[in-house]
Amino acid sequence: MALRSFFVLQQVRLHVSLGADGSNRIGVVLAQGKELFSDSTHGPHADTLHYILSNLDYTMDEQTQSALDGHLQVSHSNNLQTLQKPAGRYARAIRKGRPRPSDTWDVKFAKNDIVEILEDLGRDWYYLRKEKNGTKGTAHGSWLDFTYQAFQTFQQDSDKLFSRKDNSTFITLPPVMYFCQEIKCKEEKRDDNKPDFCNHELEKLLRRSGNYSCKLLRQQRIKWHPDQFAKYCREDCREVLTRKADSLCAMLGSLLAKEKEKGQSK
Repeated sequence: MALRSFFVLQQVRLHVSLGADGSNRIGVVLAQGKELFSDSTHGPHADTLHYILSNLDYTMDEQTQSALDGHLQVSHSNNLQTLQKPAGRYARAIRKGRPRPSDTWDVKFAKNDIVEILEDLGRDWYYLRKEKNGTKGTAHGSWLDFTYQAFQTFQQDSDKLFSRKDNSTFITLPPVMYFCQEIKCKEEKRDDNKPDFCNHELEKLLRRSGNYSCKLLRQQRIKWHPDQFAKYCREDCREVLTRKADSLCAMLGSLLAKEKEKGQSK
Protein backbone atom coordinates (compact mmCIF):
# COMPACT_ATOMS: atom_id res chain seq x y z
CA MET A 1 0.00 0.00 0.00
CA ALA A 2 1.41 3.35 -1.01
CA LEU A 3 2.11 5.97 1.61
CA ARG A 4 1.32 9.53 0.60
CA SER A 5 2.12 12.58 2.64
CA PHE A 6 2.46 16.34 2.30
CA PHE A 7 4.41 18.41 4.76
CA VAL A 8 5.72 21.96 4.80
CA LEU A 9 9.37 23.00 4.49
CA GLN A 10 9.02 26.72 5.20
CA GLN A 11 7.88 27.97 1.74
CA VAL A 12 8.44 24.57 0.13
CA ARG A 13 6.19 21.51 0.12
CA LEU A 14 7.61 18.02 -0.22
CA HIS A 15 5.28 15.35 -1.60
CA VAL A 16 6.20 11.77 -0.76
CA SER A 17 4.55 8.78 -2.43
CA LEU A 18 6.20 5.46 -1.65
CA GLY A 19 4.81 2.24 -3.12
CA ALA A 20 5.02 -1.21 -1.59
CA ASP A 21 6.59 -2.47 -4.83
CA GLY A 22 9.55 -0.16 -4.35
CA SER A 23 8.35 2.49 -6.79
CA ASN A 24 8.31 6.03 -5.56
CA ARG A 25 7.41 9.57 -6.46
CA ILE A 26 9.01 12.36 -4.52
CA GLY A 27 8.28 15.90 -5.55
CA VAL A 28 9.36 19.28 -4.27
CA VAL A 29 6.61 21.87 -4.75
CA LEU A 30 6.69 25.57 -3.98
CA ALA A 31 3.95 26.84 -1.70
CA GLN A 32 2.44 28.59 -4.73
CA GLY A 33 2.03 25.16 -6.33
CA LYS A 34 4.90 25.18 -8.85
CA GLU A 35 6.39 21.71 -9.10
CA LEU A 36 10.19 21.48 -9.17
CA PHE A 37 10.60 17.70 -9.20
CA SER A 38 7.85 15.26 -10.03
CA ASP A 39 8.96 11.63 -10.34
CA SER A 40 11.70 9.09 -9.84
CA THR A 41 13.26 9.99 -13.20
CA HIS A 42 13.55 13.73 -12.66
CA GLY A 43 13.00 13.76 -8.94
CA PRO A 44 15.66 14.79 -6.46
CA HIS A 45 18.52 12.47 -5.66
CA ALA A 46 18.87 11.35 -2.04
CA ASP A 47 21.66 13.86 -1.44
CA THR A 48 19.40 16.67 -2.64
CA LEU A 49 16.67 15.59 -0.23
CA HIS A 50 19.19 15.43 2.59
CA TYR A 51 20.23 18.98 1.70
CA ILE A 52 16.63 20.21 1.74
CA LEU A 53 15.76 18.45 4.99
CA SER A 54 18.90 19.64 6.78
CA ASN A 55 18.53 23.28 5.78
CA LEU A 56 14.80 23.88 6.19
CA ASP A 57 12.48 23.49 9.16
CA TYR A 58 9.73 20.92 8.72
CA THR A 59 7.37 18.65 10.60
CA MET A 60 6.57 15.08 9.65
CA ASP A 61 4.64 12.22 11.23
CA GLU A 62 6.58 9.14 12.38
CA GLN A 63 5.27 6.82 9.63
CA THR A 64 6.26 9.21 6.84
CA GLN A 65 9.67 9.84 8.41
CA SER A 66 10.35 6.08 8.59
CA ALA A 67 9.31 5.52 4.97
CA LEU A 68 11.34 8.48 3.72
CA ASP A 69 14.45 7.32 5.63
CA GLY A 70 14.12 3.95 3.92
CA HIS A 71 13.87 5.59 0.51
CA LEU A 72 16.93 7.72 1.13
CA GLN A 73 19.01 4.68 2.12
CA VAL A 74 17.96 2.68 -0.95
CA SER A 75 18.36 5.67 -3.28
CA HIS A 76 21.83 6.45 -1.94
CA SER A 77 22.90 2.80 -2.30
CA ASN A 78 21.58 2.56 -5.87
CA ASN A 79 23.26 5.77 -6.96
CA LEU A 80 26.64 4.71 -5.57
CA GLN A 81 26.50 1.81 -8.03
CA THR A 82 25.54 3.93 -11.04
CA LEU A 83 27.93 6.87 -10.74
CA GLN A 84 30.24 6.19 -13.69
CA LYS A 85 31.27 9.64 -14.90
CA PRO A 86 33.69 11.33 -12.54
CA ALA A 87 33.03 15.02 -12.04
CA GLY A 88 35.86 17.37 -12.84
CA ARG A 89 36.36 20.30 -10.52
CA TYR A 90 35.38 22.62 -13.35
CA ALA A 91 33.31 22.15 -16.50
CA ARG A 92 32.19 24.24 -19.46
CA ALA A 93 28.62 24.74 -20.64
CA ILE A 94 28.09 23.53 -24.20
CA ARG A 95 24.52 24.78 -24.56
CA LYS A 96 22.56 27.97 -23.93
CA GLY A 97 19.55 28.12 -21.60
CA ARG A 98 18.36 25.79 -18.82
CA PRO A 99 18.33 21.96 -18.91
CA ARG A 100 14.67 22.16 -17.83
CA PRO A 101 13.39 25.55 -19.04
CA SER A 102 10.59 25.84 -16.47
CA ASP A 103 12.74 24.79 -13.49
CA THR A 104 14.36 27.74 -11.77
CA TRP A 105 16.53 25.38 -9.71
CA ASP A 106 18.50 24.65 -12.90
CA VAL A 107 21.28 27.07 -13.78
CA LYS A 108 20.66 29.29 -16.79
CA PHE A 109 23.70 29.05 -19.07
CA ALA A 110 25.30 31.17 -21.72
CA LYS A 111 27.33 28.97 -24.06
CA ASN A 112 30.90 28.40 -22.78
CA ASP A 113 30.07 29.46 -19.20
CA ILE A 114 32.63 28.00 -16.80
CA VAL A 115 31.18 26.30 -13.72
CA GLU A 116 32.61 24.73 -10.57
CA ILE A 117 31.18 21.32 -9.71
CA LEU A 118 30.16 21.41 -6.06
CA GLU A 119 28.42 18.03 -5.76
CA ASP A 120 27.60 14.99 -7.86
CA LEU A 121 23.88 14.38 -7.27
CA GLY A 122 23.72 11.13 -9.23
CA ARG A 123 22.03 10.11 -12.49
CA ASP A 124 24.36 12.60 -14.26
CA TRP A 125 22.94 15.61 -12.40
CA TYR A 126 25.26 18.08 -10.68
CA TYR A 127 25.01 20.91 -8.18
CA LEU A 128 27.32 23.67 -9.39
CA ARG A 129 28.31 27.32 -9.25
CA LYS A 130 28.83 29.64 -12.22
CA GLU A 131 32.30 31.16 -12.10
CA LYS A 132 31.14 34.40 -13.72
CA ASN A 133 28.57 35.54 -11.15
CA GLY A 134 28.45 32.88 -8.43
CA THR A 135 24.95 31.64 -9.31
CA LYS A 136 24.34 28.16 -7.89
CA GLY A 137 21.96 25.49 -9.14
CA THR A 138 21.61 22.14 -10.85
CA ALA A 139 22.42 20.96 -14.37
CA HIS A 140 22.53 17.71 -16.33
CA GLY A 141 25.84 16.32 -17.53
CA SER A 142 24.71 16.44 -21.15
CA TRP A 143 24.95 20.24 -20.91
CA LEU A 144 28.55 20.17 -19.64
CA ASP A 145 32.00 19.47 -21.03
CA PHE A 146 34.06 17.88 -18.27
CA THR A 147 37.17 17.43 -20.39
CA TYR A 148 37.98 20.98 -21.45
CA GLN A 149 40.65 21.37 -18.73
CA ALA A 150 42.01 17.85 -19.09
CA PHE A 151 45.06 18.83 -21.16
CA GLN A 152 46.03 21.60 -18.73
CA THR A 153 45.78 19.11 -15.86
CA PHE A 154 47.90 16.62 -17.81
CA GLN A 155 50.52 19.30 -18.44
CA GLN A 156 50.64 20.23 -14.76
CA ASP A 157 51.03 16.58 -13.75
CA SER A 158 53.79 16.17 -16.36
CA ASP A 159 55.64 19.22 -15.06
CA LYS A 160 55.59 17.75 -11.56
CA LEU A 161 57.19 14.53 -12.82
CA PHE A 162 59.92 16.42 -14.66
CA SER A 163 60.65 18.60 -11.63
CA ARG A 164 62.07 15.69 -9.60
CA LYS A 165 64.67 12.96 -10.10
CA ASP A 166 63.12 10.17 -8.02
CA ASN A 167 59.89 9.26 -9.81
CA SER A 168 58.51 5.80 -9.09
CA THR A 169 55.23 6.17 -11.03
CA PHE A 170 54.35 7.05 -14.61
CA ILE A 171 52.05 9.74 -15.94
CA THR A 172 48.30 9.08 -15.87
CA LEU A 173 45.38 10.94 -17.43
CA PRO A 174 42.70 12.94 -15.60
CA PRO A 175 40.01 10.40 -14.58
CA VAL A 176 37.40 11.82 -16.95
CA MET A 177 39.57 10.86 -19.95
CA TYR A 178 39.42 7.09 -19.34
CA PHE A 179 36.55 6.19 -21.63
CA CYS A 180 37.73 3.57 -24.15
CA GLN A 181 36.10 0.16 -23.76
CA GLU A 182 37.58 -1.61 -26.79
CA ILE A 183 38.75 -5.09 -25.80
CA LYS A 184 42.20 -4.72 -27.36
CA CYS A 185 42.74 -1.36 -25.65
CA LYS A 186 41.59 -2.67 -22.27
CA GLU A 187 44.11 -5.50 -22.53
CA GLU A 188 46.92 -3.11 -23.44
CA LYS A 189 46.07 -0.80 -20.56
CA ARG A 190 46.55 -3.71 -18.16
CA ASP A 191 50.09 -4.31 -19.49
CA ASP A 192 52.59 -3.23 -16.82
CA ASN A 193 55.05 -2.21 -19.54
CA LYS A 194 52.66 0.30 -21.08
CA PRO A 195 50.82 3.43 -19.91
CA ASP A 196 47.37 2.82 -18.40
CA PHE A 197 45.68 4.68 -21.29
CA CYS A 198 45.27 3.92 -24.98
CA ASN A 199 45.77 5.78 -28.26
CA HIS A 200 42.11 6.84 -28.39
CA GLU A 201 42.23 8.39 -24.93
CA LEU A 202 45.60 10.04 -25.59
CA GLU A 203 44.40 11.57 -28.85
CA LYS A 204 41.25 12.98 -27.25
CA LEU A 205 43.33 14.43 -24.41
CA LEU A 206 45.79 16.13 -26.76
CA ARG A 207 42.94 17.54 -28.84
CA ARG A 208 41.73 19.32 -25.71
CA SER A 209 44.87 21.48 -25.99
CA GLY A 210 43.15 23.45 -28.74
CA ASN A 211 46.36 23.16 -30.76
CA TYR A 212 46.41 19.56 -31.96
CA SER A 213 48.99 19.32 -34.75
CA CYS A 214 52.10 17.52 -35.94
CA LYS A 215 54.14 20.11 -34.03
CA LEU A 216 52.43 19.29 -30.72
CA LEU A 217 52.83 15.54 -31.28
CA ARG A 218 56.55 15.97 -32.04
CA GLN A 219 57.04 18.07 -28.91
CA GLN A 220 55.34 15.45 -26.77
CA ARG A 221 57.36 12.63 -28.36
CA ILE A 222 60.64 14.43 -27.64
CA LYS A 223 59.53 15.15 -24.09
CA TRP A 224 58.66 11.52 -23.33
CA HIS A 225 61.62 9.90 -25.06
CA PRO A 226 62.74 7.04 -22.76
CA ASP A 227 66.38 8.23 -22.67
CA GLN A 228 65.15 11.63 -21.56
CA PHE A 229 62.61 10.40 -19.02
CA ALA A 230 65.09 7.93 -17.51
CA LYS A 231 66.96 10.87 -15.95
CA TYR A 232 63.94 11.59 -13.76
CA CYS A 233 63.30 8.07 -12.46
CA ARG A 234 64.29 6.41 -9.24
CA GLU A 235 66.98 3.84 -9.96
CA ASP A 236 64.99 0.78 -8.85
CA CYS A 237 62.01 1.87 -10.99
CA ARG A 238 63.91 3.15 -14.02
CA GLU A 239 63.65 0.05 -16.17
CA VAL A 240 59.86 -0.36 -16.02
CA LEU A 241 59.21 3.39 -16.30
CA THR A 242 61.40 3.77 -19.38
CA ARG A 243 59.50 0.90 -21.00
CA LYS A 244 56.29 2.82 -20.37
CA ALA A 245 57.86 5.98 -21.82
CA ASP A 246 58.99 4.01 -24.88
CA SER A 247 55.42 2.75 -25.37
CA LEU A 248 54.06 6.29 -25.01
CA CYS A 249 56.50 7.52 -27.66
CA ALA A 250 55.27 4.77 -29.98
CA MET A 251 51.69 5.91 -29.41
CA LEU A 252 52.64 9.50 -30.19
CA GLY A 253 54.47 8.32 -33.32
CA SER A 254 51.33 6.51 -34.46
CA LEU A 255 49.21 9.64 -33.94
CA LEU A 256 51.84 11.72 -35.75
CA ALA A 257 51.81 9.39 -38.76
CA LYS A 258 48.00 9.56 -38.86
CA GLU A 259 48.05 13.36 -38.70
CA LYS A 260 50.64 13.57 -41.48
CA GLU A 261 48.57 11.26 -43.66
CA LYS A 262 45.50 13.35 -42.97
CA GLY A 263 47.36 16.49 -44.05
CA GLN A 264 48.54 14.90 -47.30
CA SER A 265 45.00 13.78 -48.18
CA LYS A 266 43.68 17.35 -48.10
